[in-house]
Amino acid sequence: MGLCWDMIDLKTGTMTIEKTRQYITGVGPITKKPKNEFSVRTVTLSNTVVRLLKTHKRMQEKDRECAGSLWHESNWVFTMWDGQPTHPETISKWFAKFLKRHYLPHVCFHSLRHSSASVAIAQGVNMKTVSNRLGHASISTTMDIYGHSVKSADKEAADKLDHMFQPDEKKDEENQ
Repeated sequence: MGLCWDMIDLKTGTMTIEKTRQYITGVGPITKKPKNEFSVRTVTLSNTVVRLLKTHKRMQEKDRECAGSLWHESNWVFTMWDGQPTHPETISKWFAKFLKRHYLPHVCFHSLRHSSASVAIAQGVNMKTVSNRLGHASISTTMDIYGHSVKSADKEAADKLDHMFQPDEKKDEENQ
């Protein structure tokens, strides 16, 4: 929710994460720097995400036109109809409704971060790359959190190697 348009380069497909927004009871929404110096980072966006962001920007420009003089000029990527920044908790509430509407099990929005890291590891992405994308200070932090995914990927690799080196007749027996 702390993402601003000047932190995104749609031409190169990169995004710099340099601030966050959160809600503090009794204070309200605040914008601050990420947890640590390693949390400030630039990551490459997939082509799909770049396309979605371009579409979102066009929609936001239409909102600006419709709101006219009521528009609050800002640089936020995620805004309400009038240009004011979206409340930091809005995405979590929307996500919970989305899951319920599609009969999916409830998980918190932050789980998507964990899922993306686990999928990247399962797909063989280098652990240093995963760690950098997450903004972890060291690979050991990533390993402490996602070690189970590494073990799962390692087991899958062993199974694939085993399958590759089995004689053809043993493969035929397994298929029967």
